Amino acid sequence: MTKFLQNIFSITNEEDGKLIRLLGLRIRPGKRSFKKLERRIEEMRRLQECLIDVKSVSKASGFLRIVQSIDFEILCKVDEICRRHGISYWLDGGTLLGSIRHEGFIPWDDDLDIAMMDSDYERFQTVVEEEFKGTDFVFKQVPSHIGKILHKDFLPQTEEEWIDFTNWEKNERLYLGVDIFPFYYCKNELSDEIIKDKIKQSHVEKRIMYNRSNNNYLKYYEINDFVKKKNNELSSKNATQRVFLGLETISPAPYVFKINDIFPLREQVFEGKKFFVPKNYKNILLDYYDDWAKIIFYPPHLDFSKVCKQDKCKLLEHLTIEEKVIKQD
Repeated sequence: MTKFLQNIFSITNEEDGKLIRLLGLRIRPGKRSFKKLERRIEEMRRLQECLIDVKSVSKASGFLRIVQSIDFEILCKVDEICRRHGISYWLDGGTLLGSIRHEGFIPWDDDLDIAMMDSDYERFQTVVEEEFKGTDFVFKQVPSHIGKILHKDFLPQTEEEWIDFTNWEKNERLYLGVDIFPFYYCKNELSDEIIKDKIKQSHVEKRIMYNRSNNNYLKYYEINDFVKKKNNELSSKNATQRVFLGLETISPAPYVFKINDIFPLREQVFEGKKFFVPKNYKNILLDYYDDWAKIIFYPPHLDFSKVCKQDKCKLLEHLTIEEKVIKQD
């Protein structure tokens, strides 16, 4: 579906300028006409999004569906660990959207997002290493970033590779898995507007620190101290009526939610199995996506045309979710 829409209209940067694909035609516009044409293409894109019934889009196939199946295995294991240890988590971001809109993966999505309160995340880190013994999964907390759970077949090996992975500069490698986003209770004396403004400013400062680090892994520990400091300035050690998404994420958008929109958690089907989602998930999705019931394409993390052959061969050794169900039956 994504390639189909790209053939209808897309804009890419080429060495000799911008290339526009419009209804199968390849156009290289001059500077004067480009902005006008770009606006028209954007109008067409928005029209296309409104016309497609998002619930009728079929599930992914091929490499992408295998990636989703590996992600799903990891999610099932995380759910098992959290239930056993009484750790609260919920589906977040695109995974939450997929669970509500598709009862599974968004067809073009290639990773999974879950969220935890920071106290639950700390508890999770104390048990996950032991719980993952004898499994194919590995947990990693890169300094200053969100937590990552990956399959051992697709694991960064060096500190440089981990930095590339967390910043989505994966250099033809196929790194896939589950992201864990920590949330924090807001200080009562700080309004939503103040918290959001401080988060925005902190993300700017954090990005400057990354740029100055020259991808030196040791520098990431310094940035991690900055992240902790800024989170502490905004957060309360006691439960309050609001929570915010911590600065560990690379997304600069600030998110503050009412605690009553998240807890108590409810269960929702995702790929045939029940997982936890926020109580008032519609309010959460409105903040993330606004008109979340219609189709909106976001750039995928994975470009399989650039993935190395070695990782593709590894991928083909795994089954899709559907194949695993058939095998179990």
